[in-house]
Amino acid sequence: MSADKDKEFPGTESAPVSGKETKDKKAAKANKKEKKFPLWKNVLAMIVLVALFITGAYWASILYTRHGKEVAVPDLKGLTVRQAYERLDALELLGEVRDSIYNRNIAPGVICDQSVHTGNYVKVGRTIGLTVNSDHAPTLVLPDVADNMSYREAMAKLRSMGFTLGQPEYINGERDWVYSVKYKGYNVSVGTRIDINEPITLVVGDGHYMMDELEFDEAYGDTIGAVYGDILEIF
Repeated sequence: MSADKDKEFPGTESAPVSGKETKDKKAAKANKKEKKFPLWKNVLAMIVLVALFITGAYWASILYTRHGKEVAVPDLKGLTVRQAYERLDALELLGEVRDSIYNRNIAPGVICDQSVHTGNYVKVGRTIGLTVNSDHAPTLVLPDVADNMSYREAMAKLRSMGFTLGQPEYINGERDWVYSVKYKGYNVSVGTRIDINEPITLVVGDGHYMMDELEFDEAYGDTIGAVYGDILEIF
């Protein structure tokens, strides 16, 4: 019966695998791996890794060398903006114009102030703020001083605001009372913009009040009439 089964179903039992066949399979797998990752790719990967390592080490050395390095801030006052930038660049510092003012005693376009005082030590790469002297004089708005206050009050107010005052011009009128304001020879009204370099003139009363004919008659007409009548009676 078993023999018949063997005849009916031949090859049902697996044949034993030899050791040589196993070695051949392992060799084939190794060959596949070598084909999958060829040698030139491995060499290229190693070259890339070495290059990245060298580059990283180079920049790390630069950062380490500059870390904590400090330099003294130079005196930049009196220099032009270009000269200041060049001097800062030589010290590995940066410059930035942040403000401008007007000083009539300093040449226009030069540095008149800096954010870090001369001689102070700062780290390289620090930005130094610069203040430049403007070449345009600012203007001021004329306040309401004409026919509104005395000469002393007007003079104190205008000077505190930055106006330049010339010699006052006197006219007949109440003593030390400001009657008008002149700029470049012309009367100007409140709100006019005045160059701070240009002087303004206050027109002030000198204390000699000139009456017109009507005012004179109202003030002294009766007295003069009485005196005139007395004179006629005498003669």
